[in-house]
Amino acid sequence: MSTISTTNFEAGDTTDRTDANNKFSAVATATGSINEENVRSEGIDQRQLAPHIYSTGRMEPVVYADYTTNCISTITSNTYTNEDGTDAFYISHGDGLHLNWTGPGVGPDGGVIVKEGDLVRIHFDIFLSKIDDAGYATNGPAGPNTTSRVNNRPDAIGILFFPMWRINGGGSFTPLTNEADLDASLTAPASITFNNVANTKVDSVAFCSMEGYLDTDCFAARTVHGSWNYVHSGADITINEIKLYCRGPMVYQWDAGGGGSRVFHAPVWGTGRYATPYLDIPAGGGSNFDITLSNGHLGAVIMRGDS
Repeated sequence: MSTISTTNFEAGDTTDRTDANNKFSAVATATGSINEENVRSEGIDQRQLAPHIYSTGRMEPVVYADYTTNCISTITSNTYTNEDGTDAFYISHGDGLHLNWTGPGVGPDGGVIVKEGDLVRIHFDIFLSKIDDAGYATNGPAGPNTTSRVNNRPDAIGILFFPMWRINGGGSFTPLTNEADLDASLTAPASITFNNVANTKVDSVAFCSMEGYLDTDCFAARTVHGSWNYVHSGADITINEIKLYCRGPMVYQWDAGGGGSRVFHAPVWGTGRYATPYLDIPAGGGSNFDITLSNGHLGAVIMRGDS
């Protein structure tokens, strides 16, 4: 990227030490020239010229990145009792699954500023250990092993995991941009409708089937992963906190009576058929469930695309 003004040696020229020394001096004292040909391939660009972001010393394109886990030194688990899908709850066991960006040194306004065009990516995983109702095991009454329940696939009934955030200094956690309000309280039987339009999307949701192996309980014993990718538009927002929530059991189904929308349904458990003419649930099953969750992780990264 340097500009050197000197005359090259040509074949057949007679050289002496003065000519050679002049060329070495030209190289030693050369000045840099930044132009459109070398700015990215061998020079500097906005990532070097931009100010440092917050206290991390990171520069664009990574504005900020963070990660947390509820694992301490051993596998941790916790049972959330009397759940029936009508309300959501924060996954708080162990160290909790919570990114808190309000502390000193996190951001100039107690949070991370997201600008127009920034990419926000939230990613998580969580381990569902068991449900305290053996009726939902693979070969239990919920399985397609009788003619009366031939369409009752066990993986249509499961647990939802989804992140929510607190932004712009607000006091409560709210759904992510364009996502359905999966935190809404319901009175069963009732459903949350989702579709591929603003404020009813479920791009951030991981759905974990309650299907498992039978012992005294239904042991699902599986990890699910979820991620949310969003390019921000409009005015700046400040992300203060992000948490991972759980909700269930709920039923994934197609609601022809609701205009052909897809729904997550909270039935009245233990009453047999619900949302006619859809699936059966075991009439002998519990009216609520104890859900045991184990290790999980939650991370987020904000990237700026104009670097």
